[in-house]
Amino acid sequence: MAIPPGYAALTGSEPPRPANHTFIGSVDPSEIVDVTLLLRSRPDGPPLPDLEHWRQTAPSQRRFLTPDDMRLVTALHEVTSTRWPGSRRRKG
Repeated sequence: MAIPPGYAALTGSEPPRPANHTFIGSVDPSEIVDVTLLLRSRPDGPPLPDLEHWRQTAPSQRRFLTPDDMRLVTALHEVTSTRWPGSRRRKG
């Protein structure tokens, strides 16, 4: 199926189908499909700040989301209620 304008393929995002699942066909384009995105920190990334970090960091020195960061978070949140064409239904 061709990717519609304004959408992007998520390379490697489709997990392998378990052997006991059977592909039964594409989802009706008018059907709403719920998806869950689980975002994880990078394994080699820095640890999240703990309570002691916040105690030792003056309020004026704390880093919070910028307006651009907040727009990104909002956009990611909106993805959860977006219809994704070409989704496939699995039975199993």
